[in-house]
Amino acid sequence: MNEIHVRLADWHKNNAELRRIRETVFVGEQAVPPELEWDAEDAEAVHFLAYEGDYAIGTARLLPDGHIGRVSVLKDWRGLKVGDALIRAVIAEAEKRGLQQQMLSAQVHATAFYERLGFEIVSGEYLDAGIPHVDMVRHGAAPEVRMNDDNAPHDLNGSTEARELPAIEFESPGRFAVHNPEPPQADAGRREPAPFRLGEHLPLERFDRPEQARAHALALLQQARRSLCIFSDDLEPWLYHHSSVQDACTAFLLASPKNHLRILLRDATRAVKEGHRLLSLSRRLSSNLQIRKLHPDYPGEDIAFLLADDRGLLLRPEPEQFAGYALYQDPARVRLRQAQFDQAWETSISDPDLRSFLL
Repeated sequence: MNEIHVRLADWHKNNAELRRIRETVFVGEQAVPPELEWDAEDAEAVHFLAYEGDYAIGTARLLPDGHIGRVSVLKDWRGLKVGDALIRAVIAEAEKRGLQQQMLSAQVHATAFYERLGFEIVSGEYLDAGIPHVDMVRHGAAPEVRMNDDNAPHDLNGSTEARELPAIEFESPGRFAVHNPEPPQADAGRREPAPFRLGEHLPLERFDRPEQARAHALALLQQARRSLCIFSDDLEPWLYHHSSVQDACTAFLLASPKNHLRILLRDATRAVKEGHRLLSLSRRLSSNLQIRKLHPDYPGEDIAFLLADDRGLLLRPEPEQFAGYALYQDPARVRLRQAQFDQAWETSISDPDLRSFLL
């Protein structure tokens, strides 16, 4: 076997090699939808390629905020410490750039590999593309790795690999923000939607408990076919920060390239701090999911609502309260709220905190 080495890669110059590996591992082997695999972050990431001789066999990327992702090794080269060489090179480059904290999302079966490289688990399990993941973070000095003249990583003894670590097969299709604490009971159990049909159910449905609001919201999110709009104070975690909501929004956005979800917030601080699921989804589907901040001078009333197509509405007149009502077939009221949303959207602004999270 030829020597394994890792080099910095160029997203444009080495695009064919990067795509060949990631499509083989993630799209081919793990059935990750191509829409989730490729995103706008690739253009600004630092990419790495592992080679045997002159043949690329593995890849990884590093984002400007220290997130490591898209770690993948072709099947025939797993168990040969290719992943170890990749991660050590990424860590070294991150610390060279002043990123003393590195973060990643690991498939659960690969956590032992990352723990041996200094990463710690900082979240509970969650599903990404149907695969169990956990968030991990690493602090501290990089392994003793340096780049030689041809950009191949070596430890201080001249070896191209860290011999002290056992070979572990692993793959990781992506990454999430690691500062993602769950509010109490935020993700407990699978939520069930309300049993009403969008475009068919005529009566107004009132609710005054959080579980009722969640059931109506999920029903509208799951049944929307063209457009979703959320007008909210802070993208309420008790209502929207749940795997069922994320799954519904993902399915909606992937159903058609014409489908769009727009979210308008008064304050994104909490959503950014807690790593809200819909913010994470926006990072992967940025062309179809847009999030903006309400202009501070906008004179609109203090309410919260969800719009589904041109028929469905969930409205809470007092955002700090759970109570409100849901409508499944009321085009007239939806048109009024849609006009209100569109007007507010036209004057909305980009929040610096939100922008830094989404980049």
